[in-house]
Amino acid sequence: MTAAICGILGGGPDAGRALDALLDALADYGPERAARTDGPVRLGGRHATTGDSDAGASVFAFDHDAGLVLAADARIDGRGALCDALGVPHPQRAGL
Repeated sequence: MTAAICGILGGGPDAGRALDALLDALADYGPERAARTDGPVRLGGRHATTGDSDAGASVFAFDHDAGLVLAADARIDGRGALCDALGVPHPQRAGL
């Protein structure tokens, strides 16, 4: 996956339009677009999937219980071993 990530801290009532403009400027990174617009930090990302390994890929990961959002253009090899080391149960690994 090739991705670009952008964000705005604050921004008032025009922050949504500003984030849209940033995402439009990043169109070369791919047609798939995601945005997180609630809270004081607004995050956006563009990406293009490049193969089967990217299926379902996203630039965002959420922990709704903790109120956290992670935005990254990252690839993690050895996910199974990492999940084992971190104690992530098998049912929760599907979205990782």
